[in-house]
Amino acid sequence: MIDHADKYRKISEKYNIPIEVAQKICDSQFDFTKSVISKGSDEPVYLQYIGRFFVYPNRRRYVKERQERIRKINEERKKNKHQE
Repeated sequence: MIDHADKYRKISEKYNIPIEVAQKICDSQFDFTKSVISKGSDEPVYLQYIGRFFVYPNRRRYVKERQERIRKINEERKKNKHQE
């Protein structure tokens, strides 16, 4: 993963703000995007100069079905383990 400490330091020096504030400002747009997508909204989120973030159609259904299959497999393993 990229270390953004140098980027945050340069921004904080340029605008005379604490590094923590610069980090919060830079990361806030991604936190917002994450919250919108995790709420279940399938509307795309546009971030200026970065692009569009969205969930492909049927992706949520696929993930939910996969989680259900994994849960069933784990339950069967526990059941078989207890029977031994």
